[in-house]
Amino acid sequence: DLGDPLFREACEVVIRHKQGSVSLLQRRLGIGYQRAARLIDKLEQAGVVSAFDGSKARDVLVDQEYLNTVFAGAAERVADESK
Repeated sequence: DLGDPLFREACEVVIRHKQGSVSLLQRRLGIGYQRAARLIDKLEQAGVVSAFDGSKARDVLVDQEYLNTVFAGAAERVADESK
């Protein structure tokens, strides 16, 4: 969800740490459990992290370059829509 103000930051955190978990987002973003859990679900839906597998941290499926491309494309679409 590119409209979520913490989504990109959450993407960058999991890429930087090479794993995704609710507790990682809680600590790094200073947010509560529910907010972090929703972000992890959104990251999974977007294909950024792997599916839930028990208590293991989720694998990160993309890199920073891919993330930059996605957000650059989103910014271009917003600019085109505002014309």
